[in-house]
Amino acid sequence: HVLEHIALEDAEQVLSEAWRLLVPGGRLCVVAPDLDRVDPNNKGLVDAVVIGGRPGVDGHDYPSTMHHWTCTEAKLLPIVQEVFPNAHPMPSVGLGQRGWPVVAEVDWQCAIEATK
Repeated sequence: HVLEHIALEDAEQVLSEAWRLLVPGGRLCVVAPDLDRVDPNNKGLVDAVVIGGRPGVDGHDYPSTMHHWTCTEAKLLPIVQEVFPNAHPMPSVGLGQRGWPVVAEVDWQCAIEATK
């Protein structure tokens, strides 16, 4: 839950730095909200993950807590694959049980795994 908080045009640079830091065989798991999976009737959640919130007003205490782009698995996967060609989606529910740190075991997030 980091990439959506930076400008979309900077995501590849962040992922390139992750590639540089990983040892051969090292794994990266990108977890993010997937707005395609959010129930549109859950207005509180939609408001929490929508881009362009107002600091101090929409639950965003600092500008860095705002989402800078609307994240979906379909949009995120090709971005990760630019740097990690073997990146692939994985089920997000149960990630914590597999040792990956996640914000919550919820069905409205996506997870993409990549290996160097």
